[in-house]
Amino acid sequence: MSHSQQVSRSPVFYDVRYVAEMFGISRMSVYRVIRSGQLPAVRMGGQWFVPARVIEALVAAAEEAARKQAAAAAERVVNGGSDWTPDWVAGR
Repeated sequence: MSHSQQVSRSPVFYDVRYVAEMFGISRMSVYRVIRSGQLPAVRMGGQWFVPARVIEALVAAAEEAARKQAAAAAERVVNGGSDWTPDWVAGR
């Protein structure tokens, strides 16, 4: 495999700077979630790297949660008609 073929593949790891940019948060926040264990990462040569699969799993989980929330809200509107107040507002 030539070097140019390797470069054209999707990344396997992202550095902290790139992860921070993706999520619109500071690099310090990324370091904090890494240290807390909420974001799996590996340290190489003094730098932290987050596996691309971890980011993909986070995005997939967020999309699924948003889909479920939207479906639940739509069901409340359809079944309840006039009561479309979010659960957190209604104290449910």
